[in-house]
Amino acid sequence: MATVEHIHIVQFESGASGFAPGTTRNLSLGVDWDQNAVVFTARPLPRPGQDRTLTVTDIRFRATSSEQGLPPDQFVHVTVRNVGMDTIFIWYLDIGLIAP
Repeated sequence: MATVEHIHIVQFESGASGFAPGTTRNLSLGVDWDQNAVVFTARPLPRPGQDRTLTVTDIRFRATSSEQGLPPDQFVHVTVRNVGMDTIFIWYLDIGLIAP
């Protein structure tokens, strides 16, 4: 039977400009998710009267060579875009891992 794991990452935007409409954020995570299905969802903190919409536009997995006899270093790079009308100061990246 498959197992499901959930990871919740909170992102705080610093400064007055925040996560402005039309801009992107890139996150890189060192991972060891061999033989897992991985799902990414970006969600803004809801605010009344504001149009806050995020989308995950790119997910890339990368393995780099390592020293002889050691497993490769593995990374996932995720790109999130603010496609809404309003600036976001707090948002979430949720990761779902499904293992066989």
